[in-house]
Amino acid sequence: MIVDGETGMIVPERDPKALAAMIDRVFDTPSLGRDLSRRGRALVEERFDARKNTALLRQVFARAQSARSLESVCEGVAS
Repeated sequence: MIVDGETGMIVPERDPKALAAMIDRVFDTPSLGRDLSRRGRALVEERFDARKNTALLRQVFARAQSARSLESVCEGVAS
């Protein structure tokens, strides 16, 4: 979910100095924090939109149901 420099900032694992430096950078540049926050929220809203995901799931289930129906028809023909 985190795109470094766009929706958040990635720092090396187990590197408290790098983490502290990044926190300082965000605090020293309020616009950076606002931009990261805004873009991060937009990404989450886009990817986890309930209506959009519900519609996609309905399509998946409809395709699965159609495939099952087609399999049963083909089994009848093959006999």
